[in-house]
Amino acid sequence: MGLSCIHYITITFFSGILIGKFSCEIGDFISRILSIILFPRIIRFVKRNKDYESEGKHRAIIIANDYKFNKESFYVDGAEILIRYFLKNKIPYKVYDKINKQKFKEIILNNNIEHVYIFGHGSKHKITIKKKEYLFYCEFEGYPKNKEFIGQFHCNVGGGKSLAEYIAKNPKKCFVTNNMRWFGNNWEDIKKLIKNSKI
Repeated sequence: MGLSCIHYITITFFSGILIGKFSCEIGDFISRILSIILFPRIIRFVKRNKDYESEGKHRAIIIANDYKFNKESFYVDGAEILIRYFLKNKIPYKVYDKINKQKFKEIILNNNIEHVYIFGHGSKHKITIKKKEYLFYCEFEGYPKNKEFIGQFHCNVGGGKSLAEYIAKNPKKCFVTNNMRWFGNNWEDIKKLIKNSKI
């Protein structure tokens, strides 16, 4: 049975349980356990394919993974779908991981990057960089609004402005939700975005 098939079955079976019967804390804990069990191949794939012709114009996949429990498997969910799509269509990209606040800002200021996909632990107005260090998106107020697409593939609860509202040419064309992100959500949503040519 292929990885995508296993992924889909697990998503379908557990999504109702996680969202309907558990608190956020318990749901998040179970999501982490499942991801650790199911995703080692995904992590290896991402690490083996961290960039493709990224010397010039390219797309940035940011994995802000220096977080609680220090497990990158849960927060990388969905990134492999992007990578496979980019490789298949020969779209230049680079995976940026183990970043700090300064590196994150350098990525945003890089004029060779017009599409940004953010994975990690956060809320609508911030992303976790380290266990108790956050990058608030209001820190980008006044930055050029020159990004074609921002995808916040992390939790987006808590209100406030998204990164897309600060730096995107058209925030309505970006991907930002107003809710929690559970195990498998990124996988499903990225598939839909690719199908509808919105990625």
